[in-house]
Amino acid sequence: MQNLLTCAIVDDDSSIVRILESWLRKMPDIEVKGTFSDSLSVMQFLAQNTVDFLLLDVEMGESNGFKLLDNLATPPQVIIITAHKDHAVTGFEYNVADYIVKPVSPERLVRAINRVRSQKTTQTTAETEHSTPTSIDNGNCLMVKENRRMVRIRFDDILYVEADRDYCKIITPDRTINTKYSIGDMANDLPANQFIRIHRSFIVSIKHIDAFGYDGVEIRSHKIPLGRLYREDVLIALEKIFGVKR
Repeated sequence: MQNLLTCAIVDDDSSIVRILESWLRKMPDIEVKGTFSDSLSVMQFLAQNTVDFLLLDVEMGESNGFKLLDNLATPPQVIIITAHKDHAVTGFEYNVADYIVKPVSPERLVRAINRVRSQKTTQTTAETEHSTPTSIDNGNCLMVKENRRMVRIRFDDILYVEADRDYCKIITPDRTINTKYSIGDMANDLPANQFIRIHRSFIVSIKHIDAFGYDGVEIRSHKIPLGRLYREDVLIALEKIFGVKR
């Protein structure tokens, strides 16, 4: 069995808390140490206890998940679970492990937890300078079907994704993978702190962006257009991410 991960759930929607808790308690390597409906109660808990990660809502009445993180000296890893897509850029700035838009599915939750586990493993390895090879890390990759085989693609290798009717083309430095995957599902499955949708047909890797402007972004030799409905939000987001002004 994998190493135990401890967590706390922070959400003012009691029905969501019950669902998340029921799923997590079925995972033998996850321990739920507490559930909370506001920032103050979880801050008091974390003053005396530690967890590996938080499942954190953003808007909770008078409480705000990001303000909670501002008030924690050493916050644990965070999986944002929210009904609002427009907090994704802020989540990137807080370096959250993952960002899930409600409704949540158990499969999507497992992928997010795998990313937490991956980051914890990486951190532990770095701290101990342990060089023993580790098992394949499914938290940092996407498995897609191409023809009759399953292909594993590391997130770091993806330059951008392009919709092509009922398929998506996943572009990497050395290959193009064609998979029957909707662009919407791809947007949900790619980590929001690493990728941004800039057009109804394009999702790009933030780390691979070489230049951006009103007309689009440049990634290596690829020029990718900004969609009219996405343009202003994307430009504002990229300015925040890269700390620049047009």
